[in-house]
Amino acid sequence: MSYLKCLLILLIGFSTITLYAQEENFLRGRVYETTSNIPIVYATVRIKGKAKGVITNMDGGFRLPKNLYQLGDTIQVSSMGYQLTNFPISKLSPSEINIIRLPTTIFSLDEAVVSAKRKKRLTARQIVKKAIERIPINYLTSGFSQKGYSRDYQLDSEVYLNLNEAILEVYDPGFDYNDSNYSEVSIYESRLNEAFKRNDRAAKAYDYLNYEKIIDKAFLPSYGGNEFLILRVHDAIRNFRVNSFDYVNVLNDGDLVANHSFRKFHETSLGDEKLYKIGLIRRMEDFRALGTIYISKNDFAIHKLEYAVFDRTFEGERSVEEYQKEGKLIFEVITEYKRGRNNKMELNFISFHNNFTLAAPSKFIIEEVVFRPDRKAI
Repeated sequence: MSYLKCLLILLIGFSTITLYAQEENFLRGRVYETTSNIPIVYATVRIKGKAKGVITNMDGGFRLPKNLYQLGDTIQVSSMGYQLTNFPISKLSPSEINIIRLPTTIFSLDEAVVSAKRKKRLTARQIVKKAIERIPINYLTSGFSQKGYSRDYQLDSEVYLNLNEAILEVYDPGFDYNDSNYSEVSIYESRLNEAFKRNDRAAKAYDYLNYEKIIDKAFLPSYGGNEFLILRVHDAIRNFRVNSFDYVNVLNDGDLVANHSFRKFHETSLGDEKLYKIGLIRRMEDFRALGTIYISKNDFAIHKLEYAVFDRTFEGERSVEEYQKEGKLIFEVITEYKRGRNNKMELNFISFHNNFTLAAPSKFIIEEVVFRPDRKAI
C-alpha cells in the first residue's frame, strides 16, 4: 500500500491561533491565477498591517480563523511571481468559499545606459554562491522565538488519513547555534483530527529494520516518530552548517553549488522586492533532482528554496509537474523565509512531502480443514 505523506509548518509572526471545528469560525477562500484556474500553492494570506496569517494548501485553499480576520479590515494575499493584492474583508463572504485571483508580476524594462565602465553580470552559480555566503548576515544570529501552526497528514488515493494539528512555539538561539542541539519547542495545543480516517500502521515511525514502513529508494531516519523534528532538520537554510538532505547537503561547504547545474529565469518579485529566480538540476542515471531558488537582488537573501528528487526510470527529460503526475516523486522540500525584525529573514513556512510504502499486514489463511467427530471438533 502506498501513501503520499505531506507535512506542513506555518510560522508567521507571533500569531496565536485556536483550533476550531466549526466552519463558521473561519473565513474561507481559494487563490488562483488571474488568467487561469491554476491554484496558487503556499500563497501567504495575512491581515494588512499585522504579522498574522496563514498560507494556502495544495489546492490553493485557506481558512482564516475568525479571531485573526477580526483584527483588521483588509487581507493581503501575496506569492512570489504575483502582485501583492489587497481585499477588503467586508466584501468577502463569511459563509461561502471566496475565489481570489492574483495577477502575475509584469516588469517594465529600465532605460539602458551605456558608460565606459560596464557592470559585470553575475552568473546563476555566482548568485547562489553569494546568497549562501551571506546567510550569517541576512538571517538572525541572535536568539528569537516564533509561534506557529503545524499540520501533518497522509493521502491514500486522495483519501486523507491521520491528520494531526498543533499550535507551538520555537525558541531558537540563532543561526550561530546548532538547531537540533539548542532550539526548544513548547506545545500549546495539539489534537488528532477525528474528522479524518485514522490508520495506526501508517502513523507509526519509519522502520527500515523490519521494512514495515519505508521510503522506496531513499532513507529517512524515524527521529522517534517526531514529524515536527523531521521538518526542522530539512530546513537547509537554517541548518546551513550541517548536512540536511541529498543532494543539497551542507550549504556552507558549497555542496549545493558543486552538486548542481544552474540557470537564470526571468526576474520575479515578492511585493516591491525584485528577486532572481534560479533553476537548479542534478542529473543521475536513476534520479533527477530539480529545484528553484528565489534570491533578493538587493542583498542576496534567500526568500525561497524549492527542491524535489524524482525517480527517473525512463528516457528523456520531464518537468516537475510531469514527474509528479507520473507518481515519480521521492521527496520534496519547500522552504520560504520573509522579511522580519530589523529586516532580517525569518521562517514563513516549511513543507515536506514524500511517498512511502507499508508492508502488507499478515493474513490468516486456512490451508486445510480436519473434522474430528470423536472429539467433536474441527
